[in-house]
Amino acid sequence: MKRIYLLFASLLVLSCNTSESKINNEKKEIIQQEIKDTLIDNKGNEKLEIEKEKVITSENNSISPISFSPEKGTAVLIGESIKLLNENLEIIDSLNLKQGSFVNIIAKSDSLYNNKEYCDAFNYLKVRNVFKNGIMDGRDVYKISDAMLDTLDSNQKKIKLFRTEFYGIGVSDEEGLTFCANYNEPVVFKDESKSFFGLVEIVKDSVFEKATWNKKVDFLELMANDGAYDKVKNITFTENGIILKINRSFQEGFTNFDLLLKYENGKYKAKYLNYPETKYEEY
Repeated sequence: MKRIYLLFASLLVLSCNTSESKINNEKKEIIQQEIKDTLIDNKGNEKLEIEKEKVITSENNSISPISFSPEKGTAVLIGESIKLLNENLEIIDSLNLKQGSFVNIIAKSDSLYNNKEYCDAFNYLKVRNVFKNGIMDGRDVYKISDAMLDTLDSNQKKIKLFRTEFYGIGVSDEEGLTFCANYNEPVVFKDESKSFFGLVEIVKDSVFEKATWNKKVDFLELMANDGAYDKVKNITFTENGIILKINRSFQEGFTNFDLLLKYENGKYKAKYLNYPETKYEEY
């Protein structure tokens, strides 16, 4: 009888271990499937077929389903709801990250995220600012590119306009034109004489609406997309501010318009002075 009890007890323990192992395996499969569902390919909404997503363990032993590669640069933040996240993509700061704040980029996610629309896809970024380190949605991060800048020097007064690029889906990708329109093209302005370095607020009026094609923007932009390309052709320093003459070229035709940059209360504001109709002769 004692042997029968021992045999029954052994079978009961083995059954429990098997059930627990099965539950753990099912949990692992669910976690991996959730990771797969957040990834999309560069063609559209089809999910990537991946065997296993690389998992990174942070210093506090938390698990992140995102793999990163080194990325360096300085970026300015633009967005309606900017948040700093931890390795588990939980909010750790949303108070100190205002539009116009600067961060240093540390790394970029190896994959795009967003399982709905390709035009809304983005890379996650590891960033560092004066408050703390964390992860950010790349659609709020505009990297300042030294390779795309306009340097203007007149009467020994030097200003610079830095173009930017964000970590969402822009006008083109590795496959060519994306036909996506969920992006901005802000510039960062530097005036050494005023020790100013930052975004330029825009004065919104009827000329602004015409020049920006009714696009909802809060800061000065220079177009560089499949529809138009802006290039600063001339600069004039006046008592009222700095006047930029900008050439905007299209696939067919062009226009030249004037923009006033005025320094007030420690910051610059931009006002479109005119926006003529498109011309089609040589310029």
